[in-house]
Order: sequence, then structure tokens, then C-alpha cells
Amino acid sequence: LSVLQSRLGSTGLSAKSAVIGTLRHDLFERCLQERDVSRRSAVLFIRQIIRDRAETLLGCGITKQSEAFAEVMKTVPQIQKFHATYTSWSTNDKIDSSESDGNRVPKAVLDGVYTSGNTLVSIEDVHSTEEWAMVPELGLKGIVDATVLARTKPVNGLGSLSSNRGVQQSLMPVELKTGHVQNPQQLHLAQLSLYTLMLRARHGTASRGSRLEVIGKSDIGDRTSNSDEQESGAANGGMLLYLNHEAFLARHVKPM
Repeated sequence: LSVLQSRLGSTGLSAKSAVIGTLRHDLFERCLQERDVSRRSAVLFIRQIIRDRAETLLGCGITKQSEAFAEVMKTVPQIQKFHATYTSWSTNDKIDSSESDGNRVPKAVLDGVYTSGNTLVSIEDVHSTEEWAMVPELGLKGIVDATVLARTKPVNGLGSLSSNRGVQQSLMPVELKTGHVQNPQQLHLAQLSLYTLMLRARHGTASRGSRLEVIGKSDIGDRTSNSDEQESGAANGGMLLYLNHEAFLARHVKPM
């Protein structure tokens, strides 16, 4: 056992906290892909994730499935709260159902790191998870935890919050952090800002009032994309999400 742990633990993910964080990432992404945060489904998802990550768990010294299961399961209530707050499929009170689909106004407030970045948001669909974002010209590359189809509206400067003026549909990056620190860190802000710029380089920049029409879906188990949409471009900001077993905190990060 010690030989296996030594060999498997040499990948850079040998710390228990890092491995548990990876499993929590997996669960968050799976729930988002499946649009399902029920406790029953979460149990099934976690068991599958543990099976898939068995070697990594052994490498960091976690030999009991029950230990890994308990640590990941702790985050389920916070994932449920995130879905209830920001996704269009969890509840119906985050959008104005009296308006046509293309004019719906999101209701959930996503606070900006600075007040000027406050925005209303509703996650409508999932474009991809673990998406490679690259800008070869600048030598930049990275993996975005989740890229979602989001309906947004700035809180400041575009009239009444109930008006559909300024509502935009675009691709928005979501960067998840599962550690104990729940305050935005400069390194994390810079990371998400770069991801936002890279998605705009890849998909183009969404213009104000643009729309994304989902015209079909492929197998939801495909981690690269579970929708086939007519893209109008990427958003000019992203969501930085801190989520652990105690709480979650989401902030809108908009590169200056």
C-alpha cells in the first residue's frame, strides 16, 4: 500500500485538501450539467466521482470511501442554494414570466467586486465544463471550470431594474474555488479576468442586447459541450464563486 501511495501521490494532487477540492469541483459541474441538485442524485453523482478518482484518493491517503463521500457530501446544501439563486431552472421567481422568452429580465443580483460591477443574472444553460481557453497570440491558456449561457443586465445606469433595456445573453465563465477562504483574492480576480478575455477572443464579444438561441442538445454527459447554440459572443465579465461546506459567495468580475 505504501508503494502505491508513493507512486500515485506524486502527481501534484497528494494533499487531501486538494483532492477533496477536486471532487467537490466534479460534483458542482455534474449537478450543473444535469440540472439536478436533489440529494438522491447527489449521492449517485458522488459515488461515481469517487470511483473515477479512486487512484487519486489512494495516492493522498484516503482509503475509505466513506471518508471521501462525507467530505464531498457536505457541499451539497451550498450547491443547492447556488442553483436556487442563480439558475433559471431551479425556481421561477428570478425571471419575469409575463415577458416573452427573449425579453425576460433576470432577478438575482450578482454583486460586483466593485459596486459598478453589480449585475442581474440568470443562468439559462450550460455551454461547457472544463473548457480549454487559449489565446496563442498572447501565449495564454487555461481551463475554465464552467462556461454558462447567462442572461444579464447591469444594475446601474440602464433605467428601471424591471425594464428589459440592457438585457444581454452571452457566454459567461464561472471559476469555482472550494477552499476555506471566502473573500475574493487578487490572484483569483486576475485569473478570471484572463479567462473572460480568452473566451471573448475565442467566441467574440457579445454586443448589448444580443441573444443566444439554444437550438438543440447533445448528450449531457459530454464535458466539452452539452448544447448547440447560435452564439452571439462572450460576456465582458465572469462569476467568481467561492463554495465550501459552510457557505458560498459569488462575485461578478469585470476586467477594466
